[in-house]
Amino acid sequence: MEKEMIIEEIKEMLRSGLASSTITDEIHEDTSLLRDVGLDSVQLIELVVVIEAKLDLPIFNEDLNASLFDRFGSLVDFIHSKLLQRQV
Repeated sequence: MEKEMIIEEIKEMLRSGLASSTITDEIHEDTSLLRDVGLDSVQLIELVVVIEAKLDLPIFNEDLNASLFDRFGSLVDFIHSKLLQRQV
């Protein structure tokens, strides 16, 4: 899956209940899901669960850290990397 597709998938996941569509339209690579979007820890876990389900991608606790959510681009890169690993 290309990064652009991952970006749109995550934005759609956020729109479907975790963040307003106005905010998700303004998300870019350097947007912080914590500070800029305002997601709290529960919403971040909900996002991880939705990502796992929609992309059929297991994400383990040891994979998770605050820097993963500090930049939207970091999350996209992480998911892209996990998807590439799965293809090998």
